[in-house]
Amino acid sequence: MPIMVPPRFPTINASPTVGAVTRNFGIGDWLWVTSFTAFSAGVGFAIGKPIRRPTFFYAGALGFLMSYLGRYRINEYKLLGYYPNPSECRWAGIEFKELRPPIGIEP
Repeated sequence: MPIMVPPRFPTINASPTVGAVTRNFGIGDWLWVTSFTAFSAGVGFAIGKPIRRPTFFYAGALGFLMSYLGRYRINEYKLLGYYPNPSECRWAGIEFKELRPPIGIEP
């Protein structure tokens, strides 16, 4: 479903590819993905008493997928201008400013 409201912050890339969004990941994003993956794998090992190893890998893979897709969405919204993006604007040489007031529940 397309987003119908105009962006609240400057747009960096109007049509970002998967590579562009993944390249936009910062150290904090990768740290979040790694930590969440490790935590979920640990929980999978702890609760998977009879079959610990498969549960460990399954929970780790599920944790990686959930955390990566969550960070992917945030970084895509940063490039599209729907999430605050001061560092991306500085990198692209664009002035960071709020283009419109927030509507409803927006970051």
